Amino acid sequence: MSWGDALTSLLFVAIALAVIALCIWLAQRYGGTRLIRGGKRRLGVVEATPIDGRRSLVLIRRDDVEHLLLLGPAHDLVIETRIVAPVPSAPADGG
Repeated sequence: MSWGDALTSLLFVAIALAVIALCIWLAQRYGGTRLIRGGKRRLGVVEATPIDGRRSLVLIRRDDVEHLLLLGPAHDLVIETRIVAPVPSAPADGG
């Protein structure tokens, strides 16, 4: 194997790694699964409130249903499930 062949092989490996890094960056930047599902996110944290230094209440939403959780260091507890998410009201007309 000559030096030219070794440099060519090294160049192709560097290009392949650059393409892989670009694909990973694009998937993180544009949400990976959001591209597949059409941009609608199904899961999210609505609100989180600390109770004390160790525990917090977290309201999460999956699709159109919300769940209230108590999260702590030793265990987690489901407080309430299947809470119907409020429908956003139309803004009042200013005129």
